[in-house]
Amino acid sequence: MSTKRLLRDPSAAFYTTGDGLRGVPVMLMDRDTGALEYSRVYSNTATTLTLDTPLSRTPDNYDAYILGSIPIAIESGDLIMGNPRAVKNIFYFTFEFPAVSDGNVDLYFAADQSNQVEAAWSRVGGFSMKGRTYYRMAVGIAAGTGRVIRYLVMATLPGQETEFSHMSVNYEVRDSFSG
Repeated sequence: MSTKRLLRDPSAAFYTTGDGLRGVPVMLMDRDTGALEYSRVYSNTATTLTLDTPLSRTPDNYDAYILGSIPIAIESGDLIMGNPRAVKNIFYFTFEFPAVSDGNVDLYFAADQSNQVEAAWSRVGGFSMKGRTYYRMAVGIAAGTGRVIRYLVMATLPGQETEFSHMSVNYEVRDSFSG
């Protein structure tokens, strides 16, 4: 058996009755790069998961994993607000959602500070949807300002309903309007 299909956790006590965790989604995050990989449990013992598809590398002791997670990721395209040369500054990102939602959401931004080259993602923050119907998040990081801006909304916790009815952006555009 390939070690790329095994996820071992000596401190775990995985459910083993009947088919055990067969079919449960697994998300693994590389400790060094933050890269995410997905698979499903094919079979398991109390301390080892055998995955139905191999990972790109053998997991190590410091990688993080989540069982039962069906992650969502909403990634925008390039936000140019009508002018790719003008500098934009995003002040707030507002999420609206049904009262039955109870997910936890993280928001990331990436912006080119001086040109239109793709930049690294920066975390703006996170919030819980439980007990509310909207959340307004201030975007007070450098990645919220640039000529081309992108956002990424992520939710990864198992068993939590994450549904959005509306998302809006409060921003300004700075341009000299010279030809």
